[in-house]
Amino acid sequence: MELFREHDVDVYHDVSHPLAPGTRLSTEIEDLIAQSRVLVPILTEDYISSAWTRLEFDAAHDLGKPIVPVIPDGATTLEWWVSADPVWFPRDLVAVDLRKHGHDGMAERWRLMEKTAPAPAIIVQSKEIAATNTRDAIDLLDQLVKEWRVRGLQWTQAMAYRAYLLRLAGRRRDARETVEQLKLDADAPLPIVHDVLVTSARLRIDMGDHAEARARLAEAAAVLSRKTAWETDDLQRRTLLAEVTRETARTILDETYSHNGETSSPCFALELAWGIYLEALALVTETDDILGHAWVHENLGSLTTIYAKLSMALPKLSADSQISGLNYPAVSRLRGRAETLLRQSYFHLDTAERLFNRMPHGVERREGEAWAKYHRVQTNLVADDHSAAALRAAVTELVGIAAWFEGITEGQALTFAELFYITYTLGEFDAAQTYGRKAVDLIRVTEKHDKIALDIKAKAVDLGGSAW
Repeated sequence: MELFREHDVDVYHDVSHPLAPGTRLSTEIEDLIAQSRVLVPILTEDYISSAWTRLEFDAAHDLGKPIVPVIPDGATTLEWWVSADPVWFPRDLVAVDLRKHGHDGMAERWRLMEKTAPAPAIIVQSKEIAATNTRDAIDLLDQLVKEWRVRGLQWTQAMAYRAYLLRLAGRRRDARETVEQLKLDADAPLPIVHDVLVTSARLRIDMGDHAEARARLAEAAAVLSRKTAWETDDLQRRTLLAEVTRETARTILDETYSHNGETSSPCFALELAWGIYLEALALVTETDDILGHAWVHENLGSLTTIYAKLSMALPKLSADSQISGLNYPAVSRLRGRAETLLRQSYFHLDTAERLFNRMPHGVERREGEAWAKYHRVQTNLVADDHSAAALRAAVTELVGIAAWFEGITEGQALTFAELFYITYTLGEFDAAQTYGRKAVDLIRVTEKHDKIALDIKAKAVDLGGSAW
């Protein structure tokens, strides 16, 4: 009961909410179950022999309600549960065992919340729709939050995921409005604090406010690094902290996109980001977070390609004294060694795609795979020195990637922008017109990459595209 209260989940419990004298129990129990979203049988030695628990179970089963059995902490051996003798309780129902302690105990507690709390249930249903259509997923989430009258921390968790979907769909203004409504308690569960602050930081990155994004991520890291966080669940804390660390590196990586490669400052930024990504990799390697592991490798693949490109332009620059102080010597030694860097890019992108492919089908997997494919095209272009053959191969690949990014607005915008530049270089001006117009329209929706849109529009003037 305490766990449900911590997460603002409404629970009817016959001990804490006794029925009034004279109530017809069977009718009242059936009505209560009909109004509930899920039944949580508390498995004790007496559970199997009670007519009332059988009535509750049958009522929930007949109504198609989810049933999540729980073995409470302090329960005895539960001989009927482990016995091979047939009983009326279905043997295929897997119980959440709260007798476990340490990491296993925390994993069971979180599994219970995922199966019973409204926000995780809503998010699961939204994810299924988002795998093919982010807009419909947002509509479904809004509908279920209203229907189930979600409130408190559950509402905060659902809204953090809503902001994530809005950001994918390119509706960043709506996403910011959603995040700004969210208020966090100092003692809120770690995953909820993490989701809210990381989503807020990502939106700041989109706005180009990298310093503020890093401040939000530092706040998240401080919460996740508290002593209480270590005691709560070290593995879960590491999983969440790995993502915060990775996003911190991404703020630095994003800032390098504005550099033109004429100075050594991008190299310093990339080497700093590289070191932070390696910290994230060390954290995530100790967890079973396949998605987080995949994203770290995808980001490292992208970063290494950029570094290889800069190394070709600045092969003779010596390692910065500041970089030596950061204790990331492996990166500095590779400056100017483009072939070695590109081999590392391919290794990281191969690893990322393999890991993304192990994920269940969903929008997170599709987004990750699409970005890995997109950055592989960029790596191929750098490796082949943007030869005509490489450019034509890239067009074919990018057309497929644009379809893969359907509903993920920023990815689609950058893919069409890349197609514009390549077809423009190849002299295929009709195709360039089409891709450029699509890129500009999508960039306008995302409220990001305005410099790219302006550059495309300037080049399009020569192609008769001044109207857009």
